[in-house]
Amino acid sequence: MLNKLLNRNFWVMVLGDIVFIFLALYSSYYLRFEGQIPQRELTHFMQVIIWIVPLKLVSLGFFNLYKGMWRYTGLHDLINLTKACITSSAIIIVLLFITVRFVGFPRSVFVIDLFLTFLFLGGFRVGVRLYHSRMESPFMLSFWRDKGANLKRLMIIGAGDSAEKLIREIMDNPNINYNVRGLIDDNPSKLKKTYMGSLSLALLVILK
Repeated sequence: MLNKLLNRNFWVMVLGDIVFIFLALYSSYYLRFEGQIPQRELTHFMQVIIWIVPLKLVSLGFFNLYKGMWRYTGLHDLINLTKACITSSAIIIVLLFITVRFVGFPRSVFVIDLFLTFLFLGGFRVGVRLYHSRMESPFMLSFWRDKGANLKRLMIIGAGDSAEKLIREIMDNPNINYNVRGLIDDNPSKLKKTYMGSLSLALLVILK
C-alpha cells in the first residue's frame, strides 16, 4: 500500500480520474439544461460534487482499477470500470433519494453522468495505453523504427493468433530490433487482407 502511495503514476491516474469525474457530472448538467445551467442547479452541483468525487474514487479502488498496469489496459479493466460506474451511480441515487427525495435534482442528470463517467474514464485509460505503446499500428511501428539503424527485416510465417501476439510484443518492446515487413500464410482467403488494421503488412499466401 505504501509503495502505491509513493508511486507517481498512481497519483497521475487519481488526479486524472478526479478531473474526468468532475467533467462528467458538469457535462451531464450542461447537456440536461441545453447549455444554460440555472444558478440553482449550479449550487446543487457544487453541493454534491464534493462527495461524489471521493465516492467514485473509492468505487474505482474497490474494483481494483488502481492495481493494474495501465499500459496494458484491456477488456477486463473495462468490465471492472463498468461495475464501478454502475455501483457508484446506484449509491448516489440511493443516497439522494433517502436524504432529499431527489428534490431539486433531475434524475436524468445522473443517468447521463453514468454513461459519461464510463466514457471519460475508459477513454482516459485507453489513452494511457496508447501513449505507452508509442504507436497505434504496425505501420506506425515501421515508420518510426525505419528511422533507427540496424533493424532486421522480418517475415512471419502464419497469420493467426500467434502472429498477432508476436507483432504486439515487437510493437511494445523497443529493445526488439525487428521491422515486420509481411506475413506468409497458406489460407487463400487471407490474400490481400489487412492485418491488425494495417495495410503495411502484406499477406503473402502460399497455395498448397
